[in-house]
Amino acid sequence: MVSPVLTLEETMTLLTPVAGPRDSLPAEIEVAIIGAGPAGLTAANLLGQLGVKVALIERNARTSDLPRAIAVDDEYMRLLDRLGLGPELDGHISKPFGVHFSSPLGFALVAVPGFITPNGFGNRNAVSQPMFEKILLKGAQRFAHVHSRFGASVTDIAQDKDGVTITLAEEAGQPQTIRTRYVLACDGARSFVRQHLGIPFEGASLDQPHLVVDLAEVPDQAGFSRFICNPRRPLNAVLGPYGGRRLEFMLLPGDNHATIASDESIRALVDRHTPYKGMPLKIIRRAIYGLAERLAARLQDGRIFLLGDAAHIMPPFGAQGMNTGARDGANLCWKIAAVLAGRLPSTALATYEIERREHIRQTIDYSVHIGKLANIRFWPLALLRDAFFALVNLSPAVRRYFAEMRHLPKPVIKDGLLLHDSGIDNSPVGRLLPRWLLRAPDGHPANIDAEIAMQWALIGVNLPRDALEKFTTSVPWMQLSPRLISISASLEYGYDFEFDRSRASELFDALRGHILILRPDNVVAGVALAKDFAAMSDALAIKLYAQAGL
Repeated sequence: MVSPVLTLEETMTLLTPVAGPRDSLPAEIEVAIIGAGPAGLTAANLLGQLGVKVALIERNARTSDLPRAIAVDDEYMRLLDRLGLGPELDGHISKPFGVHFSSPLGFALVAVPGFITPNGFGNRNAVSQPMFEKILLKGAQRFAHVHSRFGASVTDIAQDKDGVTITLAEEAGQPQTIRTRYVLACDGARSFVRQHLGIPFEGASLDQPHLVVDLAEVPDQAGFSRFICNPRRPLNAVLGPYGGRRLEFMLLPGDNHATIASDESIRALVDRHTPYKGMPLKIIRRAIYGLAERLAARLQDGRIFLLGDAAHIMPPFGAQGMNTGARDGANLCWKIAAVLAGRLPSTALATYEIERREHIRQTIDYSVHIGKLANIRFWPLALLRDAFFALVNLSPAVRRYFAEMRHLPKPVIKDGLLLHDSGIDNSPVGRLLPRWLLRAPDGHPANIDAEIAMQWALIGVNLPRDALEKFTTSVPWMQLSPRLISISASLEYGYDFEFDRSRASELFDALRGHILILRPDNVVAGVALAKDFAAMSDALAIKLYAQAGL
């Protein structure tokens, strides 16, 4: 259920932060998460669901009171659904929305609609960060083994071959030290942990400061953001939850930053540069942001890992900042849980850097390029841009390319805990398996995510279950205890599920007779015909275990 339209007063009440819990932290813990923003809270939910003992540490006494992040993509929505938080999000998420990049000449340079992706969720969905954090925190509190301490700052962190010692300080009370096996640093762009470790934050500030104004009760509820690419004053009007919109005005060299966020200035900017001239302004908040693109020189330092804004920051034009942090947690948390449980060697954790860095870099570059195109201030160059898009949009194939968001870098893993030698065209290895819809023998609907439940899985496509069972006697699969799922094109005896063809089925059809190895993060780790599966399985086992001598 999408969020209802609320008044300014109702919206402000809903977004009021809450005092964070101050649990008593154990002296020893398996994983410490430093920072309780979206990245840290998502990691806490992931590790909590995987049974890991967690200490969540946040220096602020309350959840966030500023709606900084706003866009949740389909992959993040899918992850939240897997975490069981879908019902909690009902009423707090906007309808799926697209984005229109508009020329000052009055035509659309690029028009992306809101749509449901093969992951089963909207391509972009708006949420208010203060409410989102409260939902994530409530989710983490479901788990008795997840302890949270708000209002505590990390003052020192030291690691050795066996673990990490963290020193905490509070305004009142004695310093406390806790001992942990691993640390996830999710403490933001000014990360204490990253600086303490001396890890360079490589990149640059961008000469594109913006005034950000969040509005309530906006009559414009069109299902897309409006990027108005006018050299006089580029701006973006982003669809928000609760019937609001976010206005992002690019600031110009002559703007006075001390006065431009005043009511009078915002009124003038709205009337001069937006389609909302004369509309009553119900302002939730206003802020000036400087933009940057940065990526930590390394994402791992021994037992300490950087996630979210502590690891990378990017301009908001690609709507990928918070989503990239969620991908960090989805990639790393299951590996840590497997190492702690003795199912994988600790060397597997080195693949976090290997599997994430390239896509993070691509996403940062994408966000920077979108901003450069949308925020051109030189009229001749802007007209050249508009003429180019007017020409290429004559092609239906080009329009589909943009409308289906194929320009957005996809998280394809090229090396790590997987095996690419599949021998089939357009191999799914290294990619997320789409959220296949299924039908159980009794006719009830199901989906692949619910059946896998964040575990390893062997999926037989048009292969009966008994054909899968004989492959689970090898040492790797006995250790990883995979789920076995057999899926057929039409339900027959010996199969667990029938494939639901209400969505595209090209991949399913191409995989008939194959066995897929699916990781707990829904990434396909390998695929082979049944006759070749044993050899593929052995080769993957070498990648998983050989370095540890297992």
